[in-house]
Parts: sequence; structure tokens; C-alpha cells
Amino acid sequence: MRDDTLSFRDHVAAYFKARPGQWIDLLELGRVGGCYAARTRISEVRRELGFQIDWRKRRVENAAGGGVHVVSEYRYSPSQPADRLF
Repeated sequence: MRDDTLSFRDHVAAYFKARPGQWIDLLELGRVGGCYAARTRISEVRRELGFQIDWRKRRVENAAGGGVHVVSEYRYSPSQPADRLF
């Protein structure tokens, strides 16, 4: 359940902080930070809160053999302290 007193940025930051080192699909982050603004929220978490967030894209074959699609993923690497959360 979402706490509406927190911003979308803070929800994305908390989501990353709960999953250090784990690659998270952009679509999943969109459900947390707003589907049309997820990249902006990720940028805010980097810039405003100082999180080290890595990005990668992968080409994945569709299970039904219908070609390839690209998956965009992000990972929080807590090598830098993220104590400024909230």
C-alpha cells in the first residue's frame, strides 16, 4: 500500500534501497514511480539523493519465437551512502 505523503521520487528511492544490487526492470519501476515518469524519478534519486544507480539494456528473445525485444533495467549499488533518504 502506498503512503501518499511521500513523493514518487521517495517511493522509487525506497524501492531501490530495499533491493540493493538487484536489477529492476523499468516497467516494474514505472508501477512504483509513475509509468510515464519513471526515468525522471530515477534521475531525481541519483541527483537529489546521491544514489549510485547503474543502467543496462538487454536484448531478449520472445518466448514464442516472435523476435527480440529490449529490456531496460536499473540497479542500486550502495557503494555510496544513501542516508539522505527522506
